[in-house]
Amino acid sequence: MDRLGVGFIGSGFIARFLATAWSGVRNAEISAIFNERADSANSLSLHIEELGMPRPKVYTQIHEMLGDKSVNAVWILNPNFKRVETVKAIVEEASQGKNDIIGVCCEKPLARNIGEAEEILALIEKAGLLHGYLENQVFAPSVSKGKDVLWRHGGAKTQRPYLSRAAEEHGGPHSSWFWDPRLSGGGVLLDMSCHSLEVDRFLLQDPNKPKSSLKPVSIQANIESLKWSLKPYIVNLKAGPGPSSSTGLTTLSVYSKLYSPIREMARNRGIIYMLLFTVVSAFVVTMNKLFIMGSDQFFGPAINSLFIGVFLLAAALLSGKRVFVYYRKSGHSLFLLGSLNAVMRMFLATALLLQIAPYVISVKRFSIIFGVLWGYLLFKEKAAARRFWGAIIMLLGIILISVF
Repeated sequence: MDRLGVGFIGSGFIARFLATAWSGVRNAEISAIFNERADSANSLSLHIEELGMPRPKVYTQIHEMLGDKSVNAVWILNPNFKRVETVKAIVEEASQGKNDIIGVCCEKPLARNIGEAEEILALIEKAGLLHGYLENQVFAPSVSKGKDVLWRHGGAKTQRPYLSRAAEEHGGPHSSWFWDPRLSGGGVLLDMSCHSLEVDRFLLQDPNKPKSSLKPVSIQANIESLKWSLKPYIVNLKAGPGPSSSTGLTTLSVYSKLYSPIREMARNRGIIYMLLFTVVSAFVVTMNKLFIMGSDQFFGPAINSLFIGVFLLAAALLSGKRVFVYYRKSGHSLFLLGSLNAVMRMFLATALLLQIAPYVISVKRFSIIFGVLWGYLLFKEKAAARRFWGAIIMLLGIILISVF
């Protein structure tokens, strides 16, 4: 392999930071970038091109990027709470032999907790991928030269050193999810202390002996807030574009809880189409009532269904799918389904004649309870209990509409 192609999984702050430094890397290039948010990935791709390097391809589906033959290694740079599922996707593709990936690197922290970290390590080792701990601070001249002086001069006269101290400060966080420990796993100790631990180990290790020669006998730790809870930092935190509550944390935490579901909804095409259906359906039901009032609850739905059938049949034929073959195989089931739809539309039309459209639409949503039930019984859909309680919350809206 003459040139290593690396795929970035993530395109946020740290990805841009590393991409900027990549211009000094020999025999390697950033060949692809994955991010579900195409605008973020495209922005980073353009930034890399502006730095004089080949512009990476952009992917919004992780499996597509992992299948790119130009990607020989991947660098995980997405949020902490995405690490396990990301590694599972990498291992799945590597185990099936669908790509040319030989190694994986993960930005710190490896995971949110020990359990996730051990799971990630086991998955990567099982897949046979190259991996290792990457550290930069031990190569800083002040550290490497300091160790040389310490051991070559001081250590030669006073024997080995026994005490080393290191400190870290977090300049961020750069995203709102970092403020929520359920998403981040922790703060600066989780995110930055790896540097301090490795620098301490490096300074105290005898340069003529292996790493295994240095083993801790006892460990003592003290945790203290040195910045964000003190003035003037807390004042600046409150005044900044992020948190504005009395603690400086509550607003971002609430924002994260509210924004995360909305973001996931925006990324799910099925949910987007359902929202579009809801908007169109509210208009169509109201128009249906006008049409039914001009005819009756039988003729109106019949003509409406006729036009729906003609339109959808034409769309199916134009799509090139073998619809008639499927009909011959499933004719009895389709006839039963059509009959039940006819009965349903007659009930709906009668209800529209007797009640205002908003009431009918809201009460119709009661079907969500049966939808969850049939989904569990017929399709073995998972998380039925959670879906059921979500349906109950929606039904509370029906009660509010009916009462007020």
